[in-house]
Amino acid sequence: MQNKITKIKTGSSFYSVKYMKEVRSEKNTILMGQTDPDNEIIEISTDVPYFIQLKVLHHEGTHTVFSEYDLYGSKDKDVRENEVASFSRAFLAFIIDNPEFIKQILKYAERMKK
Repeated sequence: MQNKITKIKTGSSFYSVKYMKEVRSEKNTILMGQTDPDNEIIEISTDVPYFIQLKVLHHEGTHTVFSEYDLYGSKDKDVRENEVASFSRAFLAFIIDNPEFIKQILKYAERMKK
């Protein structure tokens, strides 16, 4: 198994990623993950398989992008969740389906940082 991701950077924000046996919402519902943008914390449940944890982290990371770049199309929490869920699934599939493209982008970005 890979090392777990402990930090996510989105724009000017740095989120700590915490892995927990159980993640609960404010309404005490059990969740696979959640994001606290005010404290820059992402919580991920360890009660699911590793790849699911990665998918959940990608989903929660998508929330950070939507928040940081003001991409939400609605103020309604349920609508926002659906927007993020759809985009997250589509973009994760794009990443998985195009590994060579992603590798080339990352290689180029590394060269540009030097």
